[in-house]
Amino acid sequence: MNTRADNLANDIAPCTSVEAGERWRDPHAASQTMRAQGALLTTEFAVFKPSEVHDEPAGARGEEVVAILEGQFDIDAAGEHYRLVAGEAILIPPREPRRFTCVGTKGVLYRAGTRACGRVMNHDPSEPDHLEHVVVVGAGHAGGRVVQQLVSLGFAGRITLVGDERHSPYERPALSKEWLTSETEPTLAASPIVLAPAAFWEPSALRDARVERVYERAVALDPARRMLTLASGKHLSFDRLVVATGGAPRDGAIPGAKRPGVHLLRTVDDSLALRRALRESRSLAIIGAGVIGMEVASSALDLGVPVTVLEAGDRVLARCLPPVMSEWLLREHRARGVHVELGVTVEAIDEAEERASGDARYVVRCKALAAEQAQAPETFDVAADTILIAIGVDCAPAFLAGTGLAGRQGVDVDETCRSPNAPWLYAVGDVAHVLDRASERGGLRQETWRNAENQALAVAQALTGHAQPYRETPWMWTDQLGNNIQVVGQPDPRDEVVLRGEPGAGPCTALSVRDGRVVAGVLVNAGRERRFVEKLVASAMQVDIGRLADPRTSLKELAA
Repeated sequence: MNTRADNLANDIAPCTSVEAGERWRDPHAASQTMRAQGALLTTEFAVFKPSEVHDEPAGARGEEVVAILEGQFDIDAAGEHYRLVAGEAILIPPREPRRFTCVGTKGVLYRAGTRACGRVMNHDPSEPDHLEHVVVVGAGHAGGRVVQQLVSLGFAGRITLVGDERHSPYERPALSKEWLTSETEPTLAASPIVLAPAAFWEPSALRDARVERVYERAVALDPARRMLTLASGKHLSFDRLVVATGGAPRDGAIPGAKRPGVHLLRTVDDSLALRRALRESRSLAIIGAGVIGMEVASSALDLGVPVTVLEAGDRVLARCLPPVMSEWLLREHRARGVHVELGVTVEAIDEAEERASGDARYVVRCKALAAEQAQAPETFDVAADTILIAIGVDCAPAFLAGTGLAGRQGVDVDETCRSPNAPWLYAVGDVAHVLDRASERGGLRQETWRNAENQALAVAQALTGHAQPYRETPWMWTDQLGNNIQVVGQPDPRDEVVLRGEPGAGPCTALSVRDGRVVAGVLVNAGRERRFVEKLVASAMQVDIGRLADPRTSLKELAA
């Protein structure tokens, strides 16, 4: 009668042999790790409880494959100590004592007799394949910082950073500002936006730190086998996976969005392409009045390029600012010559017909949303040489499609940045949706520099066994028209707003108050006050509205 082990051995195709004492990892699952080259002399499954120890005397068996089907094991064999997890195996020489100890909740060993071979994938005998393998998908700010923090924290395993940009990881805020307006064209190699220290990303330094860069795009994930499929068709197995893909800029499926003069802005290459286009343009149309759209509008003004902004909503920076501050910023842009159209949808982007000298290259077909249903919507055209679509990002990683591990809000994670649906999966940065059942929104996803920076540390700590609850008061900034605007917390248009100072007349702070507590603050050219606003927001303390509105009472005093 065939045993389960016999069937496993017979079902797996032959593959590369390994030497005694060598270890390998099977990306296809632990139950498919080995096959006998000839007769299986002995086969055995063994189930262990936590901390249960099993000793075998020297010479009890011949050469033996030990593979982990479930759980984790400490193994003393061949004069060495190993820790193996599900999917790993070792070939033990004969006449060596063996001790097996389960270190998980329970464990299952599969052991086969002599003349065994292993299923090998991307195997390099010089590499320590037995070490835990963490794969980070997304080589931007958050993903790159996770790698740096893992190395800094002394992570002893292997790290693979997957991303199709052939650049060192970098920070993005400057791409819509300084990278567009600087006198000379910037290069990443000489730029401070590369994640410091830049020497970390040198090939020799990565090799010394056991970090591998894979310049490819992940296209699929098999959760059961913990295996990524890359765009080239190659496969990559892992023990734990960090999703750091950020967001993909949306084009709104606007007809004509793929035309050569129509831009999206997310990467260094996108920024350089837009920079070059602006220097050859006599007009710019921006679709979307969020942070990116309005920052680029400000940059284009600095370059002397006339700008039209088209926004479907009724406010600029509606996700970031309370209405009173949106109105102030709209006035500032219009006063500087930016033409802003609110309540407008874009129907199509067409090439201009029968262009005369000096005519714009494209025509943006627009429809003004009717104020009342009885009114017919007004249609009009906006001519432009260059067009930027800046209507937000899609944070559902395409490679996770069909896995149930991601949705429209990105990847759901708990307060330790780990998926509640797959304990080996973590998310960081723009793509991480931190669940909070007690909040009105059910969770929080932050598209900010500070979140990418600090959440990366939290993920690295969790991966090295030092998980701490990650709680970050939202904070972002934007520089527009010579103004520094910082936002703490999450303003809601329903909140009461207390102004300290007058917008447009020097430094100003707008504090959003809900149920007697400061829940958010907008600081215009008042960055020194930020730490006090953050304390008020984080503490959720009750405040006296009269004192809050009185500029003679400092925020430092209120936050004490």
